[in-house]
Amino acid sequence: MEPLTEAVLPTAFNSLPTTGKGILEEALECTSGDRRRDYDHATPNHERIAALWNAYLAIRKDPSAPLSPADVAVLMIQLKLARHAHSPKRDNYTDIAGYARCLSQIEGFEP
Repeated sequence: MEPLTEAVLPTAFNSLPTTGKGILEEALECTSGDRRRDYDHATPNHERIAALWNAYLAIRKDPSAPLSPADVAVLMIQLKLARHAHSPKRDNYTDIAGYARCLSQIEGFEP
């Protein structure tokens, strides 16, 4: 595979879809309105996530070990659970199932 160089980057990114909005404008929309109602204000949302992640990291077989891909899948499931605690949504179940499948693949239970 060809490394991304200054000559390659502009061509590679020219084909990406754009909405006509800037990234910061899109981020503002994503962190307010319906999304904020669904996930709560950033502080309590991230406090719930931190509580779950800290608990998981403390009880792992080796709490001092670097994070593994399996750990990341578990943490992402917990992120969805933290959001679900605030606002139960069907989308949370779908995402949790998707991360569980990723975990199963990472741990070799599925191809």
